[in-house]
Amino acid sequence: MTRLVLVALSAPVALTILAGCVTKAEAPIVDMEGVDIVKYNRDLADCELSTPVVSLGSYLTKCMHEKGYKILLAR
Repeated sequence: MTRLVLVALSAPVALTILAGCVTKAEAPIVDMEGVDIVKYNRDLADCELSTPVVSLGSYLTKCMHEKGYKILLAR
């Protein structure tokens, strides 16, 4: 019985630790001159949703650049 409780309690702890390792990609710094903020937020959300779980380089920066934004600082 004690072993079952120990196993049941260790699973949430392990998941919490692993969740801390997952980081959200940071958006690049974009030149906002003449940019419609609503369109920018929509495009950024679209890029975030299409970002693969594992990617080499900054996929989010590449996606925003392909949408026509002038990237000032890639992250």
